[in-house]
Amino acid sequence: MRFPKRAIGASLLSMMLPALMTTLAWGEVPTEKAQQLVEQCRDKTLQSREGKELAGNPTKGENNARSYTPGEPFELHINFTGHGNTVHNVTCQIDEQGRISFKEVDESGSAKK
Repeated sequence: MRFPKRAIGASLLSMMLPALMTTLAWGEVPTEKAQQLVEQCRDKTLQSREGKELAGNPTKGENNARSYTPGEPFELHINFTGHGNTVHNVTCQIDEQGRISFKEVDESGSAKK
């Protein structure tokens, strides 16, 4: 029995679409939510004893906020630029309830993702 190519393609698409949508729904947080997480981590960092020296330094674009899954613990990594090629790698912890706390800051020559 021969099936038209269109029928096969439509059938495959109808089988794969639910799985694809589930993957997209769980894969990444929206950009707006990711930016909020970065800002909250930045604020917590600047309030910490170690973060006071970072006041006035801009954050770099690299971070892992889009990989956060709500309801699960997560280590958020953001980066501040420093003098010269120095990068301050900041780690914040997000708990199961979504509360963010500052964990640590390390200094290096490259961004941590």
